[in-house]
Amino acid sequence: MAHDIQIAGLKLSILGYEFPQSQEYCDANWLLVSATLEAPGTRIKHRGTFIRTDELQGFLGEMKELDALRTTSAKLDCMEPDLAVSMQQKGSLGALDVQVSLNLDRSRQAHQVAFECDLSFLPGIISGLERVLDAFPVRTETNV
Repeated sequence: MAHDIQIAGLKLSILGYEFPQSQEYCDANWLLVSATLEAPGTRIKHRGTFIRTDELQGFLGEMKELDALRTTSAKLDCMEPDLAVSMQQKGSLGALDVQVSLNLDRSRQAHQVAFECDLSFLPGIISGLERVLDAFPVRTETNV
């Protein structure tokens, strides 16, 4: 069963830990992900291990700050260059500029798509992140 996060036209399906039996923090938190990026006239799919649980946890914290209006932006910063997501509030009416970069082949095939949404989308994204992190928590040396 996949655990999904929907961010505008980006759907991330988390399929599991890359190394479910790993006892080491640096290996234990990589996730196997299927990403689908859809926009008018395009649909891009990518599957691999390019997101870590601690990166999702950091993004969740930033999304909660954005939802509470304590900041005007949030970023999913991934160690691997396959995926980047940034959200920036535009103006005072709650509009959000969402930028998604999905790189299938780092040297030859990069896709960047911009979306517009508003603050009402944030609770759904936050809920998706929380469900994924409940199923795949950040594993440390003591809780692996």
